[in-house]
Amino acid sequence: MPKGRGGKRPGAGRKRAPLIEPKPAQNLVQRLGAMPAGDAGLRNRTAFAMAAYGARDEEISAVLGIPAAMLGEWHAPDIAAGRAMASVNVRIEILRSATGDGRPFSVTAAKAALRFLGAGAPA
Repeated sequence: MPKGRGGKRPGAGRKRAPLIEPKPAQNLVQRLGAMPAGDAGLRNRTAFAMAAYGARDEEISAVLGIPAAMLGEWHAPDIAAGRAMASVNVRIEILRSATGDGRPFSVTAAKAALRFLGAGAPA
């Protein structure tokens, strides 16, 4: 059996660049923890979190089990706040990567993020 000369050795090669985790301006978990408890609070937290993750009004109303027409009447402030939080956090990540603080800048990722910001449907 021939001896392996060269090749991969433990610890050889380029070291990976450290992954710097995002630093959102507003932390979703902290905001959700500050919202009221109970059944009504659960619906408000659900609407807020889904809007912050980019869900459409139809998806939010389906999860909450209410008609889409009533969604704006009952949960408009939570949905608007969730979409604003997502917008701020995405813009901060684009700025951080463009200025060299954080992950390397990717034009494709920036374009996708800007499309996400522009696609937010009003509550």
